[in-house]
Amino acid sequence: MAETNRIQMIVFDWAGTTVDYGSSAPSEVFDRVFSQAGIHLTREEINRPMGMEKKAHIRELLSTPSGTEQWKARYGTTWTEEDVQKLYQTFEATLHDVVAEYSVPIPGVVETVRSLREQGLKIGSTTGYTSQMMEQVLPRRFRRYLDGDEHFSPLPDLLLMDGGRGQVSAAKAALAGTSLADVPLYGMVKDDHHRTRAIVDSEGREIAINMNRGTFTFITAIQDETHRFANAYRKQQMRKKSYSSTLTEVPGVGPKTAKALMTQFKSVGAVREATPDQLENTPGVGRQLAQTIYEYFHGKA
Repeated sequence: MAETNRIQMIVFDWAGTTVDYGSSAPSEVFDRVFSQAGIHLTREEINRPMGMEKKAHIRELLSTPSGTEQWKARYGTTWTEEDVQKLYQTFEATLHDVVAEYSVPIPGVVETVRSLREQGLKIGSTTGYTSQMMEQVLPRRFRRYLDGDEHFSPLPDLLLMDGGRGQVSAAKAALAGTSLADVPLYGMVKDDHHRTRAIVDSEGREIAINMNRGTFTFITAIQDETHRFANAYRKQQMRKKSYSSTLTEVPGVGPKTAKALMTQFKSVGAVREATPDQLENTPGVGRQLAQTIYEYFHGKA
């Protein structure tokens, strides 16, 4: 019996799936943008609306009790839509600079890709990065490939952009003159309902797929699954970061110690229930700090 359903290709998303561990770039950018405006929010506050459209995310942050209070104290009035627009413009400009800092593959990705290729599977990638982001990330990826970095050595069999002519054109320009220039490059063109209606190639030619049910279903499944996986992974990492940020509120506990405590006890709840002696067994936590952590959750005896 013929193997008609055998998987032949696996397509990976970028941000949060293969690079940018926990989708940290947007969180870092929101932190920088609001700090520049004199508004200081916790990472837990910043991450809570993550996944929303960026302007809506900014409104949510400005609407938090802390955001509203700090804005009024600094500027003497409540925020307006004009303020939202200015913050959004700063966000876009800052994100283009930050995104390349988060282009290192997530641990395990390279080994996974290598294993899949050894099984005869083709590897593709898809991304929702904007054209400007692609101009930052792709050249950096190729520079490290040329430098012999093994984390960047597996070249994809296909590049599938979650965007139309603009993104494909930017990617083509960024890859010109490199060995990645020979990798087939396509973009997903959306309709007014953000559904993929066509595929565009590197020459700007569109291939309609909305009338071909099989192809349309396949491309939509790629798009939906990469988004689902990336969002689930991002939320998981954000929860971990939120837990760590709770611990850093304890006097004397920094990010490194918070991470050690989470590694030792697995949850903030377990840290709360631990005795001073148990806390002291955590690397980097001495007797005095262990007592401080215990008293933070239980109060002084």
